[in-house]
Amino acid sequence: MIMTKSIRLTYQKLLFSLIALILPIGVFSQSDSTYILRGNIKNYDQTYFAMVQDGFIDWKEYNIVVDKKGTFCREIQTEGLQDFVLELNDESYTFFAKPGDTITLTWDQKNFSKTFAIQGNQKGRTGEYKAILALFSLEKSRSKNEDNQLDDSVKFNRINAAYNEEIKIITQYPSSANFDKIVYDMYFKYIRLLGDVKLIDKYKLTISDPLLKGALNKSIPTQLLDYGLLNEMAFIKSTKYRKFLYDRIRMHSLFNGHLALEQSERKPNFVKYQYLLGQAFLNIRRIKEWYGAMLIKDAFESSEYINTMEIYKRYLAETEDSNLKRNLIKYYTNLKNLSVGQPAPGFTLKDTNGKMVSLSDFNGKVVYIDFWGVHCGPCRLDILDNSEKVHEKYKDKDVVFINICTDETEQPWKKAIASLKLNGVNLITENPNNSGVSKDYNINSIPRYVVLDREGKILSSAAQGLWDLLPENENILDLALKK
Repeated sequence: MIMTKSIRLTYQKLLFSLIALILPIGVFSQSDSTYILRGNIKNYDQTYFAMVQDGFIDWKEYNIVVDKKGTFCREIQTEGLQDFVLELNDESYTFFAKPGDTITLTWDQKNFSKTFAIQGNQKGRTGEYKAILALFSLEKSRSKNEDNQLDDSVKFNRINAAYNEEIKIITQYPSSANFDKIVYDMYFKYIRLLGDVKLIDKYKLTISDPLLKGALNKSIPTQLLDYGLLNEMAFIKSTKYRKFLYDRIRMHSLFNGHLALEQSERKPNFVKYQYLLGQAFLNIRRIKEWYGAMLIKDAFESSEYINTMEIYKRYLAETEDSNLKRNLIKYYTNLKNLSVGQPAPGFTLKDTNGKMVSLSDFNGKVVYIDFWGVHCGPCRLDILDNSEKVHEKYKDKDVVFINICTDETEQPWKKAIASLKLNGVNLITENPNNSGVSKDYNINSIPRYVVLDREGKILSSAAQGLWDLLPENENILDLALKK
C-alpha cells in the first residue's frame, strides 16, 4: 500500500493537525491496581446491582452483591484511571476510579433522587463526583425532542449552548487533580454530538462567555479543547476521547471514497489499511500501539481471519508495550482455543450433591453449557421463562444441559436453583467471579451459552440463549443432534 506525499498532506488536513501534547514517560504507568466500592442502601429489595468498568482495551461486568442489611463492599482491579458505569434506579451513572480509591455510595431506594450520595477518600474526589452528578442532573432535565429538519446553524447553536451550560456548572466546583478529565469527557461528548449530525468539520465548539473561559483556563488551558490536537493526557484520562480518536481514524472518509493502494492490490485489505493509517498519523507511540491493539481485537471479531492475522503478526513484531502485547496474545489465544472445531476446555466442578463432575463424563452427547449467575437479572429471566420448556422439548434427545454458576458461593447458589426450578446438571465454579473455567471459556459477561458436539468440540462459544431454542425453526442443537 502506497501513500504519496500529497495524499499524506491531504489526510493530515482532514484528520489531525498532528500537534501532539506529549507527556514524560514516567507520568503514567498502566499497571493493574485496585480500588474499593462500598456503601449501604436503605429499603433495597434486590441482592445486587450491576456495574460495568470500561478499560483501555476491554470492558468488564460486575454484579455488586448487597447483603440483607443493604451493605456492600467490593475490591475491583483497575488499569490506572478508569470509568465505571452503575445501573441504578433505571438509570446509568458514569463515574471514574483510580488506584487507591475507596468510593462510598449511599441511598434510600424509596427516595433515590434526593438521597443518592457518592464520596471519595482522597483529596478532591468527592467534589469531582458532585460535579459529575450536577452534569447528570442537567442532562436529565433537558428535553429529548429532536428536529432533524432544522438548519445546520440552528443545530450547532443548540449543541453549543448546551456545552456552555455544562461549562458554567463545572466552573462552580473547585479545581482538583482530575478536573481536566471531567472537562475532556464533557468536550468530547459534544464533539460526538456534532459528529452525529455531520457538523464536526463545519463548526467549532466555543465558550461564549469570556468570564467562563477565564474561569476554566485556571484549571485547564482551553486551547487543549481541540479535537484536532493529539493529546496524550486526554487519551490517558478520557474514555470519550479514546472512543472518538479510534473511530475518527478508523472510519474517516478519505479522498472522496478512494483509497491509495498498490496497483497489484486488487482486493484491499481494509484491516491493513486502517492499521497503516494509525501507523502513519499517530505520532505518540503509546496511542499508536493502543490503536493497533483495539483495531486487531475488533477485526478478529468482524473481519476475515487471514487479513487480521497478517496485521496481528506485524503488530507483535513492531510493538514495544509489553502489557498490550500480552493482553492481545491472551485474547487471540482464547479466541483461537474457542473457535469452531477446537476441543472444548475440560473442567471438573462440584454439583449440588458435592460430587465432582467432569465435562468428559458426557463424551458422546451434545452438550449445551449455560454460564449464569445468581445475581444476573438476564440469566434468571431466561431461566424462568424458558428453561422448563426447553428441557421438555429435548427430554428424549441425546443432549445434556450444564448450568455453571460463576458469581456465588454454595448456599446462595443452591437457594437460587431451588427458587428457579433449574433442571439439568448444576455446577458451581471454585472461585466466584475469578474461576479457571471462566477464564478458559473467556467469560467476561453473563449469560453466555456454549454448544459442543458429540466429540467434545466447540460448535459455538457464543451460542443462542434458551429463548432461541424454543421456536420450531432449526437451531444449533437440532443441527448438532443430526450428526
